[in-house]
Amino acid sequence: MWLKILFCVTIPTILAWITTLYRPLVWTNEPKGQVLCDGKVCHYVCPIGYFHLPLMPKQSCHPWLTCQDLENDIIKVKVIGTGAVKQVSVATWKDHKIALNEPITKQYLDDYRYGLDMLKRLQGHLEVIQFLGSCNDVYFTQYHKFGSADKLENILDDQRHHDTMATRFNLCLNYVKILNFLHTNKLGTLVMCDSSDLDKTLKQYLITDDLTLVLNDVDSLAKVDHSTGDLIKCGHRQLGGDFVAPEQLWPYDTEFRDEEMPPYDEKSDIWKIPDVCSYFIDRSDAVKIKLDLFSVHSSCKEGQASSRPSAADVLQEHERVYHRNIKMTDT
Repeated sequence: MWLKILFCVTIPTILAWITTLYRPLVWTNEPKGQVLCDGKVCHYVCPIGYFHLPLMPKQSCHPWLTCQDLENDIIKVKVIGTGAVKQVSVATWKDHKIALNEPITKQYLDDYRYGLDMLKRLQGHLEVIQFLGSCNDVYFTQYHKFGSADKLENILDDQRHHDTMATRFNLCLNYVKILNFLHTNKLGTLVMCDSSDLDKTLKQYLITDDLTLVLNDVDSLAKVDHSTGDLIKCGHRQLGGDFVAPEQLWPYDTEFRDEEMPPYDEKSDIWKIPDVCSYFIDRSDAVKIKLDLFSVHSSCKEGQASSRPSAADVLQEHERVYHRNIKMTDT
């Protein structure tokens, strides 16, 4: 009889102790993310279908937001940006600021939806803005208070203690890393087509709260497939100026005809790297760095696209220059 009593008392106690000890592992389905670092900056990245924001509990992942969240918890505060394809507003979700994106006109609705699809498929990487969920054609992304990269000088005017060559060169490095990611990701070789001039290019990227660069607009990514010979053309209009690559210019002494314009590949992105990086490191104390980058930037400006280096090769050289000039001095 005493054995029966002991069994009845002890077994439930042991089970309760095990349940308490292992409850986070056994009884919850909360997904686990991973910490990804880019230099000194680390972020907690959740599995596809979930997100993590800086003010959320450490190592917690929330399911993507839905129409129910939009109806009950998301409040649009004000419009902060309007382009040809979409309008962006800052909104609040519970105690967090988020970006709310919505289409402007039906004329570009296909482009908008293409961008939304690409954004979801490119998640899980620090190079791309974090997707937080959607409701039909409205979607939500992480909000970054500094805005797009064309506002860099204004940002650093307000953050003078961060206006160092380390900060600026790291933005250049981020840009090359993003291009390398686009050219080598699992979806294939993707080309940044919204880059017909410097200002337009910079507007495709956001500067994060920790002063790194992240790709925000992906509605004009075009796919190159070298195995099938499928090349691309960015848009249907004639491009001009020195910022675009030579192969993006109309090559004939006749009136422009889109159907006769020769296609090209991702090396058109490489051509633009020196101009974008020069914008980021535009300081009087950048002379040494510019000299160290002269060789690789000259190769980026090769007139023959096939003679230009890959984004991976450019990244490797930029990282070498960074470690020689910035990391060793710990500016």
